[in-house]
Amino acid sequence: MSAQRHFSDVRERLKDFFPAPTSDPVMDGYFVHTISQFLDRVDRLKGEAPLLAHGDYEAFMEAAPKTFPEDMTSVEQLTERLAHYCQGMMIWAHPNCQSQVVPPPTIPSITAVLASALYNPNLIQDEYSFRFADAETQAIRMVSDLIGYDASRSGGIFTFGGTGTILYGCKLALERLLRGRGMREGIREEFKVIASHSAHYARLNAAAWLGLGTDNLVTLPATRNNELSLTALEESLRHAFDRDERVAAIIATVGTTDAFGLDDVSAIAALRDRLVDEYGLSYRPHVHADAVIGWAWSVFRDYDFDENPLGFHARTLRSLRDSVRLVAGLNQADSIGVDFHKTGYAPYISSLFLVKDREHLRLLSRRPDQMPYLYQHGHYHPGYFTLECSRSGGSALSALANMLLLGKQGYRVMIGHVVEMAEMLRQALEPWPFIKVLNDLNY
Repeated sequence: MSAQRHFSDVRERLKDFFPAPTSDPVMDGYFVHTISQFLDRVDRLKGEAPLLAHGDYEAFMEAAPKTFPEDMTSVEQLTERLAHYCQGMMIWAHPNCQSQVVPPPTIPSITAVLASALYNPNLIQDEYSFRFADAETQAIRMVSDLIGYDASRSGGIFTFGGTGTILYGCKLALERLLRGRGMREGIREEFKVIASHSAHYARLNAAAWLGLGTDNLVTLPATRNNELSLTALEESLRHAFDRDERVAAIIATVGTTDAFGLDDVSAIAALRDRLVDEYGLSYRPHVHADAVIGWAWSVFRDYDFDENPLGFHARTLRSLRDSVRLVAGLNQADSIGVDFHKTGYAPYISSLFLVKDREHLRLLSRRPDQMPYLYQHGHYHPGYFTLECSRSGGSALSALANMLLLGKQGYRVMIGHVVEMAEMLRQALEPWPFIKVLNDLNY
C-alpha cells in the first residue's frame, strides 16, 4: 500500500471518531448509539451498594497502557474501556449513600454539559460562545435577583470552583484597595485577610497564590454554632487599624462544608462600615461571602413561614427560618461565591463569582492591545478581566438549566428535604440514653 493510500485510509477512519459537523442521520445515529452503549455498560455496574461495581483492580491496572500507543483503536473498544473507569465510583443519589455536599446532577444539567462538550463554546468572548454567553449573563441576573443584588448593577463570571471564587474575591479586594495598581506593580505591601477558623481552607490557597502570604491571613474563633465571632472580629479590626495595618478583605462563610456554619454577613458589613467611619479610613475592606453551599437557602427569603404551604415539620421549619435570617444578609456582601455543583445539583464544575458592582471588575482588566487577536467582534468580552483564557460554556448553561427547571419551589423542596432528613435523624437518636447528638443546634 502506498503512503498516500495509507494516509487516506486513516483520514477516512478518523472521520468516524467525531460527531458529524453537518446533518447526517447515519453518523448522528451512530453517536447516539455509542452514548447509549456506554450508559448500558455503566448501568450493569449498579447494585445494592452505593457505588458502581468494581472488578479485579490489579488485573485492570496490569492491562492498562503504560506508554503512548502507536496505533489507533476503535470507538467501540474505547467505549467499553471508558465504562471500566467508572468502576468503584460512588453513586451520590443512591439511597444507601450518605455523602457530603456532592449532589446528583439533574438530567437537563447533564444535557447542558453534553451540549457544551459537543460544540465546545469558550466563554472568553461571545464570538466563541454565542448564546452560551447569554446563558452566563442570564444566570448571573437570576442569582442576583435571588440573593437581593440589583441585577442592573451586578456582574460576575463562572470560574474553576469555590477556590476560584475566593481567589477572585480577594484579588478584587486588593485591586479596590490599590485602585488597580496591583495588576501592574504587584503586591509590594502587606495586607490582612480575615476569616474564621470554620472557613474553608481555600482561604489559605488564595492568600498564598496571590502573594499575600498565609502569615497575613488572620484566623478568628467561631461560636458554638460555627459562626464567626463578631466580638473577635471587632477586636481584630481595631487591633489592625490601631497599628495602621490595612485589611484587604473579610471572608464571611455562609454554609461551611462540614458543619454548615453561617456567618452573619449583614452584621459583618455593618461592623466594617462603622469602624471605617470611626477611624476615618480612606478605603473600605472588601466583604466576600463564601456562600458556595448556603446560597441555595436564599430560595426561602420570600417563603411564607407562617402559612408553611409546603408543610415542613416544626423542627425543619425552625431550622430553615433560622438559616434564612442569616442568609438573607448575602446582599450586603461586596462579592459572593456560589457553587451549583453543590447545593445547585449540577455537574462539576459550575461555580459563580458574583459582584455587587460590576464596574469593580474593570480593576482586573487588561488592555485590548495586549490581546490583539481577540475581541474584534461581539459585545460580551469577559476575557478582558478573567484569570482564565478558556472557560467552558457548560458550567453556566447547566446552572441556568437547573434554575429554570427547578425554580424556587423545586429548590425549596430539595433543600427542605435535606434539612428534614437531618432533623428526623436527630429526633430518632435523642431518646436513647447512650447516644449524644453533638450537633443538635446545627442548621
